[in-house]
Amino acid sequence: MAKIFFHVGLHKTATTWFQRQFFPRLENVHVLRTRQLDTIALPADDSPTLIVSHEGLSGTISDLKTPGAPTARLSYSLKVMKRVAPNSAVLIGFREHKSWLQSAFRQRLAKNPNITQEDYVSLFSPEDLSWCLKMQMIEACYPTVFPFLYEELLLWPNLLVGDLCRFIGKPPPGNLDTLLGRRENPSPRSHFGRLMSRSLLSLVPPSRRKRATSLANRVGAWLDGSSSHHWEKDSLDIVLPPDLKHRLSLDWKSALVRIGEHRCRDFSELAAEEED
Repeated sequence: MAKIFFHVGLHKTATTWFQRQFFPRLENVHVLRTRQLDTIALPADDSPTLIVSHEGLSGTISDLKTPGAPTARLSYSLKVMKRVAPNSAVLIGFREHKSWLQSAFRQRLAKNPNITQEDYVSLFSPEDLSWCLKMQMIEACYPTVFPFLYEELLLWPNLLVGDLCRFIGKPPPGNLDTLLGRRENPSPRSHFGRLMSRSLLSLVPPSRRKRATSLANRVGAWLDGSSSHHWEKDSLDIVLPPDLKHRLSLDWKSALVRIGEHRCRDFSELAAEEED
């Protein structure tokens, strides 16, 4: 059984929750959040299982990137992972494309109010948005992979945790219900919440804004749900071009089959029908 696992994201699939709430509570597990793979120390036979977890290993959702950058980053990460730990295994989460894009766009909008939906979506190449391609890239390097779905954490968390813990070879934590209630990396969902988040960030020196972003977003999200105010939440419902929407729908359906084969589960009910 593998002693080292690489959790490579994706972004917006509860990666931070796994890093902070779940993995550290597994028995005899050490969690390392880093993209600097050349510096990791491989565990000895009698040392804890190592989980290296960083969403940046699979790419970026920045609005400053160029199309193709996420795919190139995943390719590079896989090569380094295979070199430094050839007998490791991979964990990766996926999410229905439109939901994933909306969540990523909402996060970036909190920092950059000038970016439009159209501009943001255009920053991803067709390869960047193909979950099937990402699976293919991982499978070409690693025979041992655990793909999962963000939707599982919402609908069937106990089944997901059971499958994941069996894959890692650890018993599930006893306080799962409590852990599931601890939300990580919330993003403000109202214009007011995003405005306040950006205002807080403007008070921070540029060199420290990356670390302060999470706190500013938490404040904005808290204001969204404040009991003393009722800010209207905008849906930010991304409208995809028909050809892209169709292509992503096909990719999602194929990915569900592929993930189901790895997991010996049927995820077909998550394949939403396309609207006319």
